[in-house]
Formats: sequence, structure tokens, C-alpha cells
Amino acid sequence: MKTLQRVLAVALALAAAGCTGSIDNNGPGGAKPPLGGGGTGNPPGKTDPTKVESCTDGEIPGRRLLRRLTGPEFEATVRNTFNLAGNGPWVGLLPPDPAATNGFSNNAERLTVGTEYASAAQDTAKRVADLVADEAKLDSLLPCASKGDQACANTFLDTFGQKLYRRPLTTDERAQYVGLYTKIAPQNDFKTWVYWTTVAMLQSPNVLYRSELGEMSSGGRYQLTPYEVASALAFTFTGAPPSDQLMQLAATNKLSTPEQLEAAARGLMFNADNTPRPEFINLVLGFAEQWLGLTSLDNKVKDTTAFPNFGQNVQTSMAEETRQFIANVIFGYHGKPADLYLAPFTYVDSTLAKYYGFGNAPATGFVQAPRPAGWGLGLLGQGSLMTVKAGSLSTSPTKRGHMIRTQLLCYPVPSPPAVVPELPDPTTANTTRERYEKLH
Repeated sequence: MKTLQRVLAVALALAAAGCTGSIDNNGPGGAKPPLGGGGTGNPPGKTDPTKVESCTDGEIPGRRLLRRLTGPEFEATVRNTFNLAGNGPWVGLLPPDPAATNGFSNNAERLTVGTEYASAAQDTAKRVADLVADEAKLDSLLPCASKGDQACANTFLDTFGQKLYRRPLTTDERAQYVGLYTKIAPQNDFKTWVYWTTVAMLQSPNVLYRSELGEMSSGGRYQLTPYEVASALAFTFTGAPPSDQLMQLAATNKLSTPEQLEAAARGLMFNADNTPRPEFINLVLGFAEQWLGLTSLDNKVKDTTAFPNFGQNVQTSMAEETRQFIANVIFGYHGKPADLYLAPFTYVDSTLAKYYGFGNAPATGFVQAPRPAGWGLGLLGQGSLMTVKAGSLSTSPTKRGHMIRTQLLCYPVPSPPAVVPELPDPTTANTTRERYEKLH
């Protein structure tokens, strides 16, 4: 597990350090920045992708645990296994994943299965099974379904069972599903077997949970199995289950050395031409959204008197502005972490160009716009961040300071001492800053 932890850290650093590539017009928001560009929007020089600082020796191995799949991870598992596209009747039935105090929704301690989740998982499994067992869909997924013999049942288990379990089924697991087939076979109803087998598999702990239990190795420590390593890599860098190629690497024990792990991680993050894969881009942007606490942006309400032009269209554009900014700094310019805070530009569409009062309004999509002097830099100048870290009537230096201390600097904020009195009522002042300075 230590080797895997090291490679995961190195591979994440590679994303920021930058393999050659950029976001094309099919990337987030459809805007491609001018690399090199010049002017106020030109970022610092690229980092060297060959110099990646790895973890030091002496790390403490992680705990053995089972991680329940998040909602998006479960949906990706179902989509990839049964080649389902769009938002079908099975999507969105599971309750939302509870976020931890740090804003992240993939905390293993909070991803539990209670009565509500179990009931929703059963409903989801049945609706997926309805689609899979549909005659037209089943014929495309499993051409031998028209025969409906045991050989076809074994093919279903070998193909879809392995995809869902993210490993080959054990002898006992296979025997249970074959036993069900034996009971149903006299009725000559293969579709019924497929339906109930799918329902059962989708509710199995082996599908709902990702194993990091490992097997006992030398030195009295547990070592992740090749299939557990494949799942860790896939969900970490794509948010989805292992591909057939990654499963084959696990089956042939080619995910054991640091070199093999790094090569596999690179393959998940980057295409053959070293451009970042869309799945990896979206995963990084999802991480940033939770890290910065932007998931509440859509629900933010502002006082219409104080902010007459603020509305859903502005909120939607702000969210995309931040996605554009982060994606292009990391993947387009291969920027360093400091560039996220110091970049003197952002990305605006026609809505934000009008709302902010700077930047030329593009006919469609987003374009890079230099920030006017004194109008903020990088992440901390993003409209999305300033909106969620504010009140409905005014800005909030307290909320923004709290965010910087806790989320960026990783320091807890202690409770105020007893000698601090309640703040007085607001006073009249020429600017918001003056008002807060007088209050404090």
C-alpha cells in the first residue's frame, strides 16, 4: 500500500506539473486559451514535468477499510458495465452523499448504508435490471441470450459480473448465481434470470463498496491485491471503475512495481499525445469545487435591492468561469500552485462581462479577460468564491478569512475568547471596508 500511496501522490503532482497538452474547444466551456499569449494574461513559465517530488520513506500505511462508492462512482459503474447513456429512470434515486466538515463527499466514515440508502439502492437496482433485461437491450449486450443456456449464463457472469465486482467472481459467488439459473431454467425464461441476477449484483456489498482490505504479505502487513490496486487507480483518476485494459494489467500482475503503477496512472490521466483525458479534468474540477466550497453556489440567494442584476444566469456563468480558470491554469498553462492565486486574468462570457463591467463580451462561450488593476487575482478574485463566502446583503470578510485559514492554510479557527463582546450594530460608512473596520 505504501508504494501505491507514493505513486498516487506523484501522479497527482504530475497533473499540476504538467505533461504537454491543452484544453481544446471540447473542454470545459469550449474556450481554448492562447498559450504564451503575452500581455497581462500571460502566466509564468511552465513547470518541468520531469521533476516531480515523490513522497519520502517512512510513511504510515493506511487503514484496511471498505469504501462505499459515492453516488457518481456508482452511476459510472452502472453506465460503464451496461453501456447506458443519458439520465434514465434509474439515475438520481440514491440519497445525496453526506459531506464532511471539510466539504468533501467521499469521506469513508460518512458513506454508510442505512435504511434510506438500502431502499433507494434496491429501487435503483430494479430499474437498471428492467433496462438490462429488456429484449432489445439484452440482445445487444449478450448476443447468446436468445439461446438462454447455461453457457450464456456463464458468459453473463464472466462479462458483467466481473465488471460490477471489479474482479473475477469467487467459486461460491458464481455457484449462487448458477444455482438461481438452475431453478429458473425449466421455465425457459432467461430474461427473468438476468433481471434478478442484475438486481442481486447491484445490491451486493462487493459492488457497493470498494475494498482496501488487502491480503497478508511478508512482514505481517497487508498488501492490496492487484484488483484492489486497479480500483484505487481508476476511481482516483477517472471517478469510474477500472477499464478492461486496467483489469487485464491486474490479471497479469502488472500493477506491482512503482514503474508499473506510475505508467498506469499516467495512462488514466493523459492520452497517448499527452493531452489530459476529459474524465481526469472533470475529476480535478470536482475536487476543486468541493475544496473551495462552491457546491452551494446554485442555492445562494442575494437581496434583489442590493444586487439587482444577480440571478441564476449569473450564478451559472460564475460556476463555469471558475471551471475555465482552474482547468486552463492547470492543464492549459501547466501552472504551479501559486499561479492559481496570482494569475492576473479570468474567463468571462457575455453575462459576466456585463455583470463585472470588464472584458469584451464574446458572442458565444468564454474568453480570457485580464483583470483590471485592483480587482483581485486568481482564485480569490473569482465571483463564485466571493459569492458563496458572503451574506445576502453584503460581503463578509469573516467568512472569506475563515475559508483562507481553514481551507487554504489548513489551520483550525479556535472559539473566540470570553473577553470578546458581541459586535455592535452596523454603522454608516462610505465603503464596506470602512464599516467593518469601525465595527472591529
